[in-house]
Amino acid sequence: ISGLSSFPESFFVDKDGNIVGDNNREVSLPVGKYNIVYWGTPKYEEPIYSNPAVREPSYSIGGDLSQQAFSLLKMSNDTTYYPVYDLVHAVQNVNIGTDELVASLQRVVAGIKVSVKNQEGSTLSSNIESVVIGITGIARELDFYTGQPQGDACTVTFPLVRSVDGTEMTNGTVMLFPSYGNPEFQMSIKLKNGTVKRFKQTLKSPLVANTKLTLNLTVGDIFTGDVSGDFTMEDWKEDNENIDVPIIE
Repeated sequence: ISGLSSFPESFFVDKDGNIVGDNNREVSLPVGKYNIVYWGTPKYEEPIYSNPAVREPSYSIGGDLSQQAFSLLKMSNDTTYYPVYDLVHAVQNVNIGTDELVASLQRVVAGIKVSVKNQEGSTLSSNIESVVIGITGIARELDFYTGQPQGDACTVTFPLVRSVDGTEMTNGTVMLFPSYGNPEFQMSIKLKNGTVKRFKQTLKSPLVANTKLTLNLTVGDIFTGDVSGDFTMEDWKEDNENIDVPIIE
């Protein structure tokens, strides 16, 4: 194909899911066979973790996208990594000019939601300054073409937030690349006196793409041609796991 050029994004979706911008750019492709890779981020129906980050592939004209990947972004001055965006992916072999652009986008990340409460549902201790969760064994990358996990195993961390009534510390759903085997769940509780209490436990199963795991912890004291198309996305497969944490003095 001659006349290759790049162009900037002309619209985007804001934090409330609204499309901003009115300069949608139309792309016309010569009739023929194409192998199209789709990546997207769904509109959220429920709260998600507010500070995801990901290192995107390096796009260049003539570059081999099969050698590119989405990768985790390391936290500053730390050995752990940020959670990622909710990512969906599909690959379609299409004949532009005759075929419709129809793709079923599948989620290629796993979701995890953590809730920490007291055994009796009472207000959590005011002595708790912060709670940070770590999940080990998370793949560093997702192959751009296949959407499959690859790279080293990494640890992703994220904080929990205290509820208004003070009875729970939780987070919006956190998105992670799939894990290698059963990951270890880690929890660090920092008290106002500077003491740090730690708890860890291996989860019962791997974190698999399109699976959402809810962890309920109980503690003691504490996203051409003139062709039409259709795009669908699979729903979450949900699971729950309860964890009893020993008393934290």
